[in-house]
Amino acid sequence: MGALNGVAELPQIRDHTALAMAAISMSLNVHLIYDGAVSRSMADRIDGIADAYRLWTVYGLAPLRLTLSNVVEDTEPMTKTAETGLICLSGGLDSMHAAVEATEAGEVHHALFVAGLDYASDTAPGFVERRSRVEKIAESLELDMLHARSNIKDVGLNWSQMHGLNLGVCLNLFADNFGFGVFAQDNASFQDLHRHPWGNHGVLDQFMSTKRLPMITYGRDTDRVEKLRRILEAEERVIGHLSVCYEGSSAGGNCGYCKKCCQMRATFSAVGASDAGIFDEYPDLAARFRDMTIPERAADLRGLMCRTSELAAALPEGELRDAVVEYETKLQTAFIAASD
Repeated sequence: MGALNGVAELPQIRDHTALAMAAISMSLNVHLIYDGAVSRSMADRIDGIADAYRLWTVYGLAPLRLTLSNVVEDTEPMTKTAETGLICLSGGLDSMHAAVEATEAGEVHHALFVAGLDYASDTAPGFVERRSRVEKIAESLELDMLHARSNIKDVGLNWSQMHGLNLGVCLNLFADNFGFGVFAQDNASFQDLHRHPWGNHGVLDQFMSTKRLPMITYGRDTDRVEKLRRILEAEERVIGHLSVCYEGSSAGGNCGYCKKCCQMRATFSAVGASDAGIFDEYPDLAARFRDMTIPERAADLRGLMCRTSELAAALPEGELRDAVVEYETKLQTAFIAASD
């Protein structure tokens, strides 16, 4: 599934496989047995994941049933060559912010880009453009790029709830070569309390940290308005390579019209920055927010409410803020109704 310096490698300790099987077990309601070597600390972490998800009782997930028949004691990999970290980099705002913060702290020198997740085909125009944008971000931040390919979505993974664990799967593929793994949080901690259950949450790093590969996360204390502001202050040159949605292809999937793109365009307005050249189209934002549909699922409502609340707090008074607040009120009303 991965390569380092052009050579396909798999670690002798298959913690990445065990974590993937845990996600698959919960997604497909199956009992799996794995006889590959798994570290004691990963086995303990999987026990903790099972306990947490049993308590949470997440709709669409079954109890974790995974038997690990070959648990081995933790040892330091003989091939580990770097005590710096490896960061997952997708090109979105969250991972871009994490990469800026981690490189500024001197904690990472390599970035990992994973194929097979957002786009099914490596030759799809959107994927090719996305990869190009990620590579330009990495180059700007002086990060060496590594690539991996995952087919875990093909087996029916519950993506909305398990995509965070898949970050750990991909990072653990390189556990023999790096001191720790790094990934971005989707939401600030106070937003997590509202967004839960969601696949990327504030205790995910604790779930996946092992003695072989500790995990570090960025963004726990920062909403997306502050993330964009921080990027512009520290590394403004990378923002032109931002990827937002998957609707278009000519600008790396940034259609400028969908909900995700309109939220990001409003985020640029909130920090007083130009988004010229980042999106394919620039329809009137206030009109778009007034025309946006209201989802039926509580999970979708919670996610949108995290975005509208941060925008309502940060946007200056005016037509756009009024439209965002109007949409936020509709979301709140629907959320209350869905919760009854």
